[in-house]
Amino acid sequence: MSRLKAANNAQTTLSALMEAGADSLTVVNGDILPAAPFRVTIDNEIVEVGVKSGNNCSSILRAQEGTVAAAHQLGSVVNSYITAGMYEELETVAVVDAHKAEDVTDSGGVHGLKIEEGIWTPVLKGSSTAGTNTYSAQSGQYYKVGKLVHAPFNLALSAKDVSMAGSIQIDGLPLAVANTIVGCYFALISNLDFSAGYSQITGYSESGLSKFLIYQAGDNVAYTNITASNINNTTSIKGVIIYKTAS
Repeated sequence: MSRLKAANNAQTTLSALMEAGADSLTVVNGDILPAAPFRVTIDNEIVEVGVKSGNNCSSILRAQEGTVAAAHQLGSVVNSYITAGMYEELETVAVVDAHKAEDVTDSGGVHGLKIEEGIWTPVLKGSSTAGTNTYSAQSGQYYKVGKLVHAPFNLALSAKDVSMAGSIQIDGLPLAVANTIVGCYFALISNLDFSAGYSQITGYSESGLSKFLIYQAGDNVAYTNITASNINNTTSIKGVIIYKTAS
């Protein structure tokens, strides 16, 4: 709600002279004016009224919105117009009301959202034997807004550990996954040996894990795990995982 009040068709006149330095005024009909605080225009001056009691207005701020304080004679018209300053204040309030901290469940940052960013180190490993691969590129960033984590990564092997075995996973996520609704997007893949009938990869994780499994998919076939046999010495994967964390 706007700080300044207004009333329709609110027009009255001064019942006494208002000097150029005065901080109060008296009108013929104060009931027609809005509740304080409000602004009125008298001649060419805009003033802001802080207190209204009957026909008496006090705690007045003179020369508002770039106007000039002047003396106003008995009988001068007092208009409760919407001024440019009042309109600008309404616009500001509308923007703030659209981004209330109460509209989100996690408070403490901009509009109630905690914003965090950092780095993480993705690790390509097997489920039964992790292996110790050698990398030519191994980096990750993350951006957390509220509970939503956006974590791009870049992995490129220069040598595969021949002892790595089992289903392939990418470990080291910066925060544990809170549920199984996870989006994995792979931007660039090279030197990955797909099994016969498969041509795409996707990923999946589960609540409480800090890693995701990699699967292969194809046309009209059931998805299956990427295993260590699909990885070679120069496999590279670039992508991003988007998921919800617990806090």
